[in-house]
Amino acid sequence: MKKDSAQPSTSQVELTLLNRRNEQLLATLEMSDSGVIHAEAKGAVTYVNRTLLQMLGIDPDWKCPLTLTSIESHLCAMLDADEPTRRPIDAILDEMRFGVIGQMRGLTNVIKLASPKPAVLQINARVTSDGDLVLHFRDITVEFEVDRMKSEFLATAAHELRTPLSSILGFTELMIDRVMAPEKQRNLLQTVHRQGLLLAELINELLDLSRIEARQGKDFHRQQCRVDSIVRQTISGLLIKGDKRQVSVKFDHEKQRILVDPDKTSQALLNVLSNAFKYSPQGGAIELDTLVRDLGAVQEVGIRVTDHGLGLTPEDAARVFNRFFRVDPSGKIPGTGLGMSLVKEITELQDGHVEIESQLGQGTSVTLWFPTASDFLLSQPFPLEQD
Repeated sequence: MKKDSAQPSTSQVELTLLNRRNEQLLATLEMSDSGVIHAEAKGAVTYVNRTLLQMLGIDPDWKCPLTLTSIESHLCAMLDADEPTRRPIDAILDEMRFGVIGQMRGLTNVIKLASPKPAVLQINARVTSDGDLVLHFRDITVEFEVDRMKSEFLATAAHELRTPLSSILGFTELMIDRVMAPEKQRNLLQTVHRQGLLLAELINELLDLSRIEARQGKDFHRQQCRVDSIVRQTISGLLIKGDKRQVSVKFDHEKQRILVDPDKTSQALLNVLSNAFKYSPQGGAIELDTLVRDLGAVQEVGIRVTDHGLGLTPEDAARVFNRFFRVDPSGKIPGTGLGMSLVKEITELQDGHVEIESQLGQGTSVTLWFPTASDFLLSQPFPLEQD
C-alpha cells in the first residue's frame, strides 16, 4: 500500500508543534513586565526581550551583537552612586564557577540604578542543562520603597511612643521612691497625665491612619452634604482649653454640596482648625471661608482655614504631610505630627486634595478642595443640613 504523500510525516508534525511552542514562549516573554536574557556558556547573548532593553535604556533597533560583557559594562555605567563598584553579572558567574553550575540552583543579586531612571532591580540567574545562562531582571522599586518606608515608619513610631512613655515611667518611679510635698507631687502627676494624653492621642491617630490606609476609603459612608453643615458640625465640637478665641466664619458658598463622609471630613477639618490654634500661640484671628473654582469640566469648592501665627518656611511647608513631622520639634507645642497626614488621606480618598500657603511669621492658610456633587446624584441628606 502506497503512503499518502500529502500526509505530513511525524518529524514535520513535531517540528510544527515545536515552532508553535517557540512562538508562544517568545510572545509570552515579549509581553512580560520582567527583563529576560538567554546567553550561551561563552557569553554570546542569543535572546533579550524588549522589556529588558527598556529597563537598561538600550535602543531596541541596536544591530550589533550583544554579549554578557557588553551588557555588564552598560549596566555598571548606570549603577547608583551608593552602589559599591562591582560587576553584578560577573558576581553571579563567579558564584556559579564555584560549584553551583550544573546544579540548576538559582542565584539572586539586587542592584540600584541611577539611569535611565532610578530603579531597584532583582537579578535571578539559572543555568540550563546545556550550560547556558538565563538571567531574569525584575523591577522591585515599589516593593523596595514600601519596605524602606515601613522600616522608617516603625522606627519613628517606636521613638515617638517611647518619649512620652519614658516620662510617665520616670516620674511615677520618682514618686514611688521619694516622699515629696503635695504641691510637687501634683505637678509631677499633671506631667504624667499630660504625657499619658499625648500617648493616647498618638496611638489613636496611628490606628486611624492605619485603618484608613488599609481600607482605602471602603468604610467611608459618603453622602451629599452641604458645606455649611460640615463646618457647623466641626466647630460645634471644637474646644481649645483656655483659649477664648472663636473661629470667624464667612460663608459665600454655604449651599454648595459635596459627596463626602461627614464624620471623616469633619475630623480632617478639625485637625486643620486645631493646628491653626496651636500654631498661633500669641493669639490672632482664626478665619474660615469658602471658595469655588472651575477646573475644566469639574467645579470644586474649597474650605479654607487661615491663621496669623508662626507660619512655615517653604521647606517646612513641603514636609508638612510627612508622618511625625512637627514644625516645633522642641515639644512646647503639643501634637503627634500625624494630624496633617490624616487630613491628606481623608481628603484624597474622597477625590479631593489639600493646598497650603504660608509665610514664616505671618501665618498659614490650609484649603480642603472637594468636587461639587452632581445635582442628579441621589443621597440621603446630612442630618445637620439647613435651608
